[in-house]
Amino acid sequence: MLYVLSALAEVESADDRFLAKVTGLSLGEVRDVIGRLEAGEFVKAGGKGTIAYASLTNLGRSTFGYYWKRLKRCPK
Repeated sequence: MLYVLSALAEVESADDRFLAKVTGLSLGEVRDVIGRLEAGEFVKAGGKGTIAYASLTNLGRSTFGYYWKRLKRCPK
């Protein structure tokens, strides 16, 4: 899930093929992750039949930002 969140954090929106390419996941895996993230209201997805695009919601963007900030503070 973090692969997809990280990719979406860098763009306004992305289609499932782009996400599959940058994450190394299959289209089915990307669509599954997007579905789970959408159920948690972290991602907004749309399209006909398949996921044509996905983007982070405000909740998703703020949650990912909080996670990233906390991760940076971990001891090395």
